[in-house]
Amino acid sequence: MDHFLIQRFDLKRPLIFEDMEHGHEVIVGSARTIIRSDQETLDDALPELLSMAKLAETDPLLITFLSQANPSDEELRYLGMFHALTGPLRSAWTWGVMRRIVPEIYDREIAETYAMWEQMHDTLFMRDGGAVRIDDPEIKSQMLSMWAILSENPDYKIELKLQGASEHMPAWDRYLAVIKAFIPQSPDPEICTVIADAADAPYSVRIKTDTVRHYEIKRRAQ
Repeated sequence: MDHFLIQRFDLKRPLIFEDMEHGHEVIVGSARTIIRSDQETLDDALPELLSMAKLAETDPLLITFLSQANPSDEELRYLGMFHALTGPLRSAWTWGVMRRIVPEIYDREIAETYAMWEQMHDTLFMRDGGAVRIDDPEIKSQMLSMWAILSENPDYKIELKLQGASEHMPAWDRYLAVIKAFIPQSPDPEICTVIADAADAPYSVRIKTDTVRHYEIKRRAQ
């Protein structure tokens, strides 16, 4: 564990590490922050995980997706969709934190990300003229995330082209435009709620503070 690296982030809440069989997550409570990860991921992703923890000090809802009490199965499904929809923007904000706090680590990581972007873009160019198919969820998710992370840095001038059924493209074009416009802004979960509207998601999201501050997610009225 790199304790010097942890100190550089100057986290305001006590930080707890817990083992996780696969993957990783950051959980932010009122009294402490928990990073759960398998050891291999922790070794590679500690700067990003610490950046997520630091971002959460701005507002825990940027990282921890709390919903209303007793959500239905449909609302839980919508919450997962909302988490994925806002993922690229939140990744860009997270890497912005890394760029400010540990620039030497960021420079190495962003160079690797750009090299991966170019490699995948070249492969897509051979297959679809450089476009990302919206019906290829795995590739689409990877490219959206890298595009947002690289776009957060003004030194990188890249474009993402999506391809799909014509009736879906206006919503996707609005989605990309909104993400690109919001990346330079100060991180705010209220911004995230706008993304669902821009993308014509089948649900609406609002932030409620009646008890614990949380996202209220409901089927969009027809």
